Amino acid sequence: MPVLDSLPYLDPEPLGDDVRRARKLIQSEAALSEAPHPSLQPVAESFLTAALEEEVNKKAEGHTLDAIDLSRYTDIFDEDGNIDLNKGKVALAYARSRVENLSLQAQYGKNQWLISNDQLEQTLKRLELELENSNQELEQINNDRQKNQLDSKTTLEYLQTRWQEGVRNVIEVNVACLKLEQQLRSTYDA
Repeated sequence: MPVLDSLPYLDPEPLGDDVRRARKLIQSEAALSEAPHPSLQPVAESFLTAALEEEVNKKAEGHTLDAIDLSRYTDIFDEDGNIDLNKGKVALAYARSRVENLSLQAQYGKNQWLISNDQLEQTLKRLELELENSNQELEQINNDRQKNQLDSKTTLEYLQTRWQEGVRNVIEVNVACLKLEQQLRSTYDA
């Protein structure tokens, strides 16, 4: 497919009818081809496994995830109101684990949080710098494009005028040939 270029700094803005016709033409041509253009990147494959995709679909449909029975950790009493020894042991193990995690978090968590914030800040600065560089590059490209188009404006206008004159001359020559042909026929017929 050829590379299409426009001259936005030289060409006039298209009128509403021209835009509608162009969009209609684009839609009709796009409907003919289902395949993406070969220069487009292929669609990324999903990283979800079949089981994970099934769970995502369930969640999208509004199903609740019931993988862990939370009553094992909260309700340690049986139907008679007595403490269930097995549930009590599970709740105690959970509470001990939670206390240990909270003490570790109190001891080391602040530093990890500060390190994480610093890493996020560095990532943000790097991305902002990349964005700024990309914007500057884009602005430079557009400035160069505008300069090139405006520099070549007189040449393009001259070539367009010469082309129109050439077409007009060809038409005039064809008209003159037809007139001459008619004159020759009329003289031969007479």
